[in-house]
Amino acid sequence: MATERKIVVMGGCGRVGLPLALNLSVAGFNVVSVDVSKTSIAKVMAGTFPCEEINGDRYLRVALEKGYRATDDPAEYKDASVVVIITGMNVGEWFN
Repeated sequence: MATERKIVVMGGCGRVGLPLALNLSVAGFNVVSVDVSKTSIAKVMAGTFPCEEINGDRYLRVALEKGYRATDDPAEYKDASVVVIITGMNVGEWFN
């Protein structure tokens, strides 16, 4: 079920947003994660999951090959068909 409509995941490079964005991308959707963390964005675009996730790096590489990308550019919202907003989870120092 591929589609050209763009889905933007706001807060999409964290523990909740990134797995969601990757699943949508692997399913065939055009997905962009927008996040404020330049460190997380750099890790994601280099193919490294920024937090602990079983098979995260492997799944991320598949999504990147399908066109998934991450950025801090708010202009990505302009032509989005769907915007998913992820709110932060304050669960502790090691799980953020």
